[in-house]
Amino acid sequence: MAIKNSFNKRNEATLKSAVTAIVQEEERDRLWEEVAKKEHPIWRPMKCREWHDILLQKVVDKRMQLADREKNVSDNLSEMSVLIQNDLFYVVKDLRGFYPPEFEICHMYAQLYHQVFTKHLRKLPRLNIPIQDCMFILGQISNYSNNVLHHNELESDINSKALEPLLSEEDLDSLEEQYLSHKEGEIRTLLFNVLKLEEQNWQITDRSHLTDGYYCTLALDTIHFVDSAIEQATALLSKKGKAQRILFLLPDFLASYKNSIEELLKSQKNISEILKANLFSVYKLRQYIKDRPDLPEHTKTAWLSTTVKIRDSCHKYFLGPIHDELKVNYSMLWTAAWFTEHCEVIEELENKLIENISYLWDLYPACLQELLGQLHFEVMIKYVGRMLKRKLKLTNKEDQEKAADLLCQDSSRINTLFIENGSDRTWLCEILPKVSEVLKVQDPDALELEVYTLLKEYPDITENQVCAILQLKTNVSCADRRMIKECYHQSKSDILDSEPAPPFFCQVPRNFSLYFGSCFCTRPSFHMKETLMCNKGCYSVNAASPV
Repeated sequence: MAIKNSFNKRNEATLKSAVTAIVQEEERDRLWEEVAKKEHPIWRPMKCREWHDILLQKVVDKRMQLADREKNVSDNLSEMSVLIQNDLFYVVKDLRGFYPPEFEICHMYAQLYHQVFTKHLRKLPRLNIPIQDCMFILGQISNYSNNVLHHNELESDINSKALEPLLSEEDLDSLEEQYLSHKEGEIRTLLFNVLKLEEQNWQITDRSHLTDGYYCTLALDTIHFVDSAIEQATALLSKKGKAQRILFLLPDFLASYKNSIEELLKSQKNISEILKANLFSVYKLRQYIKDRPDLPEHTKTAWLSTTVKIRDSCHKYFLGPIHDELKVNYSMLWTAAWFTEHCEVIEELENKLIENISYLWDLYPACLQELLGQLHFEVMIKYVGRMLKRKLKLTNKEDQEKAADLLCQDSSRINTLFIENGSDRTWLCEILPKVSEVLKVQDPDALELEVYTLLKEYPDITENQVCAILQLKTNVSCADRRMIKECYHQSKSDILDSEPAPPFFCQVPRNFSLYFGSCFCTRPSFHMKETLMCNKGCYSVNAASPV
């Protein structure tokens, strides 16, 4: 009677006495096992523990019947789950103290309840069922696992690994696959609708109702839908990693988004405000992908490449017209006018840059920083490209030192302008000063050292580009040029394994021609087999290949 009333608080003293008696009788049974069977009293062994376990099974069955009063199995399961949790809490907090540890009373109760719950769960149909029924079953399994088997107050007292699965692995996989496929289709449709809605917004001519210049909900909606779906799936699935499958809907979405932006860029209308807003969305999507700890690096790289293409196409839209407007200013660089009227030339370039940058201030801050960083980079490329065209000849030490000084001034002014306005490409500040050292030094050994330093810092600088820089200095002898050429090739092989710098010189257009008579003692190819004297008075053999 005491065992049957285990869940009655007023029965606690009686239960404690009963358990003590069971333990004592079990010990007596063990002692009688050491005596010959023919000498056993008829009532030995009493097997009180076995009777206790049988009674416990009846207690659990009776209590589970309290939750099995409805005709609907689904409703019964929900009530059973709550009852099991409450009863096991009572076992852990109250009944456990009445039993010795070897009874493992908490696990025993859990096992009995688990058997009944499993039996009722398996009564539900599991094949070709509506998605709502599928979600209900998965929800019951998840709820039971979280609130019973793995509850922080119960888990340590339940050996969940020793319990049979609620469903067979085949049935569970089938249900989870059905749910995941449904969820993927649902999110795929939502993402499609998000993109279509954004495309419709592009057709709106009056955008005055938008409070922010970078207002665009595409990325925020996309991230919200994907995260919500992953969270919901994670709560229902047995293996949390399965929910990440939803994340892999992003590549197709990004490809569609890229195609939409490309079609938008083909239109002739003014789309500046639209692209500014979409730069914000692209930035948010990139950050979302970067910050996912569950994505392998190669997957991140592949997905990010699509977002970078979208960003770069938007950048090109904004920066192309700026460069077109600056063509005249670029053409003045490294000319006689630049050399003699430097302040006016560089100041006009600065003013034009400031004027164009002012139209970009309503961009989202991070997007503005990236766009200005790209413009910063491209302006520096244009500058170096103009210098390598060699429209200016520096015939003596004074001119070379002056040009080096002007080069440093230009570097300081241009880089300061961009960094103060938000560019983060501070490494660009070092390029022109290092080139200026090549222009300034006169000693051949020092010149060789400066070329080596330049090459070490920027391994992507080509032999042609080094030659073009040296051709600005018309007083370098052919012998010195050959020495520097050898230094270049030796240094190139020495620094192949060094830490690569950000690529710069490889982006400089190679549309400049070399003056053969002054480049490392080269001459036209029809003199290849002759020993010739170059226009500087030194001899070169078989020096026909331009560098």
